[in-house]
Amino acid sequence: MFKQHIMDDITQSLNTMQQFIKSKVKELSKEVVQGDYEHLVEMIGHLNEVREKTTKFDFIFEPIRNKIEFLRSYDQRCPDNVEEMLEVKYCQIP
Repeated sequence: MFKQHIMDDITQSLNTMQQFIKSKVKELSKEVVQGDYEHLVEMIGHLNEVREKTTKFDFIFEPIRNKIEFLRSYDQRCPDNVEEMLEVKYCQIP
């Protein structure tokens, strides 16, 4: 039960981060036309959200790695997709 709780916590944290990144990449890839003040303000809002979340996301990697190591010490493995999500490629903007 405790093992499942740790795995669920890890998965939920990584999924939340991944979904946020995907949504912001999509929103920030839209072109702002000169003179479109509303769209510019919207983009600034997205950039502010990224700045706010960046601090939170910067600090989740070490605890997640510690939890994975803890599980490994008891011969428990996380699903492969969890370790893939921790790789740098998921944190890069395409």
